[in-house]
Amino acid sequence: GDFDYSVFPIAFDCKMSVESTGFGIVEAYGSQEAEKSSRSIAAAAGQQQQQQQHSIEILNTGTLFPSARDERGMTRGGILLIKLVKDVSQTEAERRRIDVIRRFVDREGMKHEERDTIVIPENAQLPYYENASVRKAVLLVRFVEAMRMFIRTHDRVALEAFVEHFKVESAVIGDKTLEKDLNAMRDILEPSH
Repeated sequence: GDFDYSVFPIAFDCKMSVESTGFGIVEAYGSQEAEKSSRSIAAAAGQQQQQQQHSIEILNTGTLFPSARDERGMTRGGILLIKLVKDVSQTEAERRRIDVIRRFVDREGMKHEERDTIVIPENAQLPYYENASVRKAVLLVRFVEAMRMFIRTHDRVALEAFVEHFKVESAVIGDKTLEKDLNAMRDILEPSH
């Protein structure tokens, strides 16, 4: 059972990065490395008036353990998000391509590098969500950003507008666990006495 997942690692010295010539990487979410890389991008933006780069490390961990799967074959847990902007200097084909590179050492000490190429469909409407999990993750990132903005500005109108957006997105996603976040925003806007 769970013992196997917490005791027997599947890989070591695991690194994951994202590269794209057609998109600029503006920000990353979901891991300490992603957050550090986002801070580096922001620092570079302040120094060079450039807010994007074309390669970013989003994961760097010493040991990786497997995750249990539910009856549908799905795992529950983290997700890594990358905020992209189109690089208009590139061709349309280049703008749709993103490479994800994974490097790791297996239990026998062999080094591996795997590369997956993601091609955003030519007719994709932006924002583009591959599935409901990605859409939920994006919504939760926006939730955190909206709450941080409210803490800084106390702009009730902006938070009320976001609550409406959150309701619509929650309905599309169909995940009842989002109700707690919606209720948290409602409590801020209408505290009970």
